[in-house]
Amino acid sequence: MIPQDNFPIKLLKQKYLLALIIIISTICISFAIKSYQINMSSHYALLINMSGKQRMLSQKVAILAQELGYSNSDKKDSIKADLKETIALMNSNHAFLTQYTISIPYNLEQNLLSFYETTNNLIDTPNTEIDIKNPQINQILLLTKGELIQALNLKVSDFQKESESKTKELEIAEIILLLATLLVLGSEHYVIFRPLQKTLHQTHRELEYANQELILLSSLDGLTGVTNRRYLDNYLDKAISTATQTNTHLSAIMVDIDYFKAYNDTYGHLEGDNCLKKIATILKQNIRNESEVVARYGGEEFTIILPKTNIHHAAIIAERIRKEIEDSKIEHKGSLISNHVTISLGVAELVPNRQPELGLALADQALYKAKQGGRNQVYCWPPELLEQ
Repeated sequence: MIPQDNFPIKLLKQKYLLALIIIISTICISFAIKSYQINMSSHYALLINMSGKQRMLSQKVAILAQELGYSNSDKKDSIKADLKETIALMNSNHAFLTQYTISIPYNLEQNLLSFYETTNNLIDTPNTEIDIKNPQINQILLLTKGELIQALNLKVSDFQKESESKTKELEIAEIILLLATLLVLGSEHYVIFRPLQKTLHQTHRELEYANQELILLSSLDGLTGVTNRRYLDNYLDKAISTATQTNTHLSAIMVDIDYFKAYNDTYGHLEGDNCLKKIATILKQNIRNESEVVARYGGEEFTIILPKTNIHHAAIIAERIRKEIEDSKIEHKGSLISNHVTISLGVAELVPNRQPELGLALADQALYKAKQGGRNQVYCWPPELLEQ
């Protein structure tokens, strides 16, 4: 049967769209996690780098402070300039770290402020008052060797640990996403694609069945239910070809209802149609297997094709059909030869490899002879005439 609506098609589209959405969503989430991981790694790398620079700059300040204590007065201004520049860079880095981190530890903040203040005081001290015993130089050296450097080292270590922790979390998230993706794909196979495949196969089978029904309907006569003239023409060509190749017999019987026009005139076309149906039913009942065909040739004429049947057996079948129809006692007051419906039959063997192009013309000639001979009879076209 042809599906009555397009519900299966809509369902297939919905399931396929859902599968695409799930797959695209999974890809987008994976891409987002990877992008976040890259950005986070870059961020922490920058923080660690800036914290490391702070350590390096604090050591540079300590070295410059020592040089300032030991240097001559003519070099002190140059060293102070370097100190000023280094402290400015430390301030800039500190501002960056404060902006891009949640918080700066209190002890680090206090040590840095003390470090900046002490260094700036050293820079503002007159050159004549600066020597290696200057308390500000000692304070700077103490901070860089003690609490300040420890606080900076701790902060760098915190950044590294936090980076590693975030990286692990994202790696776990990636693994979970991978497993979820595999689970989703597996679920899609059983929930979406497998039912979809079954639906497609079912739809395909239904369409094949519908096509076969359409082919069958297009090959049948709408009134009598036997095959029609178009099917007969195609079938006959194949039957002749097969008989020729296999060197087997192929016979045909042409059937004509005697005085059928008079039957219609007497009983009307509706009864005429019923008569045709009854005749067609009797003809079909005399078919021995699926390879034999009954077709409505046109009007009140029918044709029977009998593969692997010689003219003698075909004549026996024709006579049996003639008698069954005569015995069916279908009233026919308009007939000139009987009070009941009778038929005339022409039998011929379509001899392969001799004159197959004659086709049904041989059986038609035999039917003409039967009608000429008085109707309600079987006439066989003598095979010897085909040899001429």
